[in-house]
Amino acid sequence: MREHIRRVTRIAVILLANVALLVALVVVIEGLSSYAFFLKDLVPRLRESNLSHTEYDAEVGWVGLPNVDIQDMYGPGAHLRTNGQGFRNAEDFSAKRDSDKRRIVCSGDSVTFGEHVGNDQTFCNVLAELDPKLETINMGQVGYGVDQAYLYYRRDAAELDVDVHLFAFITHDFMRMQYDKFMGVPRPVVVLEDGKPVVTNVPISQSTYAMPTWLAETLNSADGLKTLKLATGIRKRLNLAPRKVPGAWDARGAEEVKAVVAGIFEDLRDYDAARSRTTVLVYFPSVEELQQPNAELAYWLSVVESNARRLDIPFINFVSVFGELPAADVTGLFADGYHFSDEGNALVARELLEHLRDDPRTAARLQ
Repeated sequence: MREHIRRVTRIAVILLANVALLVALVVVIEGLSSYAFFLKDLVPRLRESNLSHTEYDAEVGWVGLPNVDIQDMYGPGAHLRTNGQGFRNAEDFSAKRDSDKRRIVCSGDSVTFGEHVGNDQTFCNVLAELDPKLETINMGQVGYGVDQAYLYYRRDAAELDVDVHLFAFITHDFMRMQYDKFMGVPRPVVVLEDGKPVVTNVPISQSTYAMPTWLAETLNSADGLKTLKLATGIRKRLNLAPRKVPGAWDARGAEEVKAVVAGIFEDLRDYDAARSRTTVLVYFPSVEELQQPNAELAYWLSVVESNARRLDIPFINFVSVFGELPAADVTGLFADGYHFSDEGNALVARELLEHLRDDPRTAARLQ
């Protein structure tokens, strides 16, 4: 009887050991497969890295790399091309425009740049397709805050004949102004001195540009790794906050940034007016903000609206434009919740052109 019990126990132990070994093997295979897929996706992700079409700039942080030509950057037919000036255009622009043309500059962040669509599909380019008399320059740049787009436009469009300046932004662009880094890369910080915008935190060191950007993008692509999710879960469970980097710059409050934004808008209006240009402010929402408006959207939208009225600057509010559309139609206008799809860029271009033609302040510039 005892021998029988020992035999059964031995068999049970062997079975349990084999089951445990099998489970461990499955766990290992599952873990290795997630890393295999991560490595498989890493090459195309790095190909689509912002480093492939941007370069270091001591005053702005980063700008477009000149003469980039990447076929199928964002998918079949969605190519990315920059001209010799680093703008997302196929051709270079002379300082003087043709007398029979009217020139529009689109400045802003990656939404204006046209991430996820080809050159021809960006709303800035579609504007010129809708009206052959228009010549459009795409000065949008990935990761820019309102301050960087302002500094870049003021410097690199200074010598160009421009009739209308479309200055576009999303909510995140204002929030980026609260920090002196973006994805680990130092960025300029605009402050007010005697009520005028002044840039600080420059020049930016070249050694701080490429590695933080590459590392941040690589870590973003690792979000699906089970080990990282497990580590994140354990950290949250133990209530362990990420360690603050010694000497890190404390974020500015929204009220301080609000004052800087007001100064930027006023300076930009005067800067453009002195060059016979008309500034137009453009606010783009995300899908989430349209579905569930939040406090950040309400705050920054009111900041833009109040400054547009105060300074008599044309303002095109796409929160309202998209809000009038059927909810089922809105999702298809976005490629990823923030950036527009081909259809979204086309709709934005049509709406922009209609507003520009209807507003006497811009219609006069475009005639």
